[in-house]
Amino acid sequence: MRRSNWTPSIVPRGDDHDVYLVVDDLGIGVIALNSAEGCARDMSADAAIEIRKRCDLQPRGVPSVLQDFVDRYDAIDRSQLPLPLRLV
Repeated sequence: MRRSNWTPSIVPRGDDHDVYLVVDDLGIGVIALNSAEGCARDMSADAAIEIRKRCDLQPRGVPSVLQDFVDRYDAIDRSQLPLPLRLV
């Protein structure tokens, strides 16, 4: 088997891309870093909403390993959302 010292970079090519880091030491959080803008943003709520949306599109719920994260950051009042219509 061939071995290589090459490791993939987490830094995207180009100047204007976000790098997302999942921080789990002090509770799970998702941080977006953008070197071109010189800023960092907490994207935890956006990630939780996207996870919930994708799970809602499938016939299963949020995986148990992500449930605490989604519950903490997804502040949508789900009781007010319309139910999906299904043709019979």
